[in-house]
Amino acid sequence: MPAPIPTLRTKRDKRRAQRDRQQAKYKRTRKRGHLKAFRAHRRALRFLTRLIKRRVLRESRPSPNFSYAEFNCNDGTPVPKAAYKGLDHLCLNYLEPLRKKYGAISVTSGFRHQAYNADIGGASLSVHIYDFPGRDGSAVAADVVCRTGNPQQWGDYLKSIGADGVGIYNASGFVHVDNRGRMGWPDSHDFGI
Repeated sequence: MPAPIPTLRTKRDKRRAQRDRQQAKYKRTRKRGHLKAFRAHRRALRFLTRLIKRRVLRESRPSPNFSYAEFNCNDGTPVPKAAYKGLDHLCLNYLEPLRKKYGAISVTSGFRHQAYNADIGGASLSVHIYDFPGRDGSAVAADVVCRTGNPQQWGDYLKSIGADGVGIYNASGFVHVDNRGRMGWPDSHDFGI
């Protein structure tokens, strides 16, 4: 007879089995204090886990409706941490008001490293290159699509609220927005195709 094949247990299964063993131990002693302590300990762990998750979520968001991961390069390269303050400014001052007016926003292009930007034919000095040599990451850009409206309306609204750079791409169906003024560049509106 062949030896039984060991089953792989997930971490969740292991934790559940450990919890069941501990609870059974406390029930066997028939001391209510042990069971109460076990339950209090479990409640405290749940509470701490929720606090940690909340903090991690808060730290990974530039604003309530956007996360830094949404701005990662389309090849999977994460946003450089130096650009977080620039993204905070972009999201709070331009993207959140745009979202409030036109509904949910999808970021089609955010951060691009130089090689990726060259591969897709982007401008060599693009504001999408958050980590361009000599820049501190305070100026960032995003190409976005809103749930309602059209690129012309989105671009006009972004200009009205003071966005430094606005590009309206009607044919492609998105709008470009950036905060280039944070690195000393002059405002630029109405570029695009």
